[in-house]
Amino acid sequence: MAAPPLGNSVTWDGTSLHYILTYSRDLESRNGALEARVAALEQQLAHCEQMYNKELEKQTTLQAAAFDQQLAEYQQDALKAHHTLFQATRPLIACIINGDEYLFAQFTCGFDGGAHAVQSLTKQIHDRLDQDGARASLGDKLTFWITVYYNRRELLGSGICTAQQLDEFLTGFCVRHPGFWFVDVGGLKLTANKVHVFLDTIICFPTTFRVFLAAMPSPDYYKLFTKLHSKEVLGKLVLLDTSDHHWDPNIGLELLIVNDVFMPTRLVEQLALSSPSSVASAQSLLSSIPSPGGSALPRSGQNMQVRAVDPTLPLHKQTPPPCNEHYLMFCGKDHCKYSHDYQLTTDQLQALAAAAKKAPCNWIRSGRECPYGDRCCWGHACPYGTTCHYLKDRKCWFKADTMHSKPSSRG
Repeated sequence: MAAPPLGNSVTWDGTSLHYILTYSRDLESRNGALEARVAALEQQLAHCEQMYNKELEKQTTLQAAAFDQQLAEYQQDALKAHHTLFQATRPLIACIINGDEYLFAQFTCGFDGGAHAVQSLTKQIHDRLDQDGARASLGDKLTFWITVYYNRRELLGSGICTAQQLDEFLTGFCVRHPGFWFVDVGGLKLTANKVHVFLDTIICFPTTFRVFLAAMPSPDYYKLFTKLHSKEVLGKLVLLDTSDHHWDPNIGLELLIVNDVFMPTRLVEQLALSSPSSVASAQSLLSSIPSPGGSALPRSGQNMQVRAVDPTLPLHKQTPPPCNEHYLMFCGKDHCKYSHDYQLTTDQLQALAAAAKKAPCNWIRSGRECPYGDRCCWGHACPYGTTCHYLKDRKCWFKADTMHSKPSSRG
């Protein structure tokens, strides 16, 4: 007798085993097909993403280029408008006066005094512009301002004139032109500060051609002159002075002596007498201002060591060499590597000036107009002129085209 089956054992016949085997193979084949489809779809997705990123990058580049072009057009339009604006604006001649330091001589003459003062002042300024050739080149296309800062309370308190005389004087002065006016600082001792700030601002305007300044010398002005020199606008400045010569004639800036306009006595001089320290400070700084006559000599209250020139060496081989701008024009450098301490003779100054003309002016070389004009110590034209043999080899220091337009100046 046969033994019974053990446990839960199942007996499979051949048909069942064949079905299961066939089904497993079909399932394996289907899974393989699905995996291949997924791989293909992933490849297509990656390709689409790549194409999308390229298109997005292209559109971004096109948009950026369009924006840059639009911005450039806006900037060009703004530049044209800016240029047109300044072309339409007349060159400005500004006269700035510290009315507490330069008192008008005809305050007591009322309206007629003001009319006479402004007429005399404008005539002397116009004569100076004629001498410089400015009016000949610019014609009548000029804007003329006269601004007088003053302390009305202090002026009336000095007893120089009455309130009625002052008001009539201001009317006679200002009625001559809409650009002439007096500015009261309101009783505060801020006149010099107002003049200082106004000068620092207006001289930097592109349309400003000349600025005439009537103010007493002070350390603040010498510091401002150094600042304006670094901005390359100091050449626009002309100092107004009287026959008393409050400004050092050897300061290295243009001076215009004005006659019959201002009083010989000034309130500031009387106030300064009570402050010896401020006077000493001003004198000390005044002594350091360069002199085109080669003086740089010790002035009162200063002990200065004068450097001796080695007679066996030319000036440019001295140790250190003399500063061209200090002796011939104006040096505003805080720490100049050249010397300001030599006492040069007339012949040495002439030699220094001749040597400086052999070096090109940076203004002209860069294609700009030199604000110092004929007063510039540097060369505005190549000494060899049209016959310069260095120009053919592109080795000449005088790079601008206009620097070789004249015949040779060498003998």
